[in-house]
Amino acid sequence: MGKFDEEMANYIRSWELPKSLESIKDDIIFKFDDNEISDVKEEEKGYLCERDNVKFCLYNKKLRKTLFSMDFQWRENNRAFPDDSYPRVDLMFIRTHGYELKRKGIASYYISKLREYAVSKKAKCIHVTVHADVSGSALSQKELLEFYNKRSTIEMPIEITKF
Repeated sequence: MGKFDEEMANYIRSWELPKSLESIKDDIIFKFDDNEISDVKEEEKGYLCERDNVKFCLYNKKLRKTLFSMDFQWRENNRAFPDDSYPRVDLMFIRTHGYELKRKGIASYYISKLREYAVSKKAKCIHVTVHADVSGSALSQKELLEFYNKRSTIEMPIEITKF
């Protein structure tokens, strides 16, 4: 694991919270480590904040509950599989935790923030592999494809690989 990047963490924190979470904003922190997190699967852990490699969550410190997680990485190129989609941002993981929070615009809000980041980095696209995880996704495979296609723009396309 690389070195914690405070500047990148501050950049992510500047994204703030979506309107649907503003009523509990004093209880929510951006977390970039696994300390105190016990309510997510082990394979979903590994929160970190390095320069252009971030996995963070929104954590309700009062309830000791993870509300949302996102993992993304900046990719300059891929020497093993060179193509025209580099440089790009790879969205590795995104999840709104807890049924009561799903379909409240949280993931959409952070996709828009990721799109702003990708534009600022002059990425050619955001790349995501779509796989409906029946244990944690509120959306079917078809709905996930529609979700990402709807958020793809001419300025910043979202390239989708189906799993």
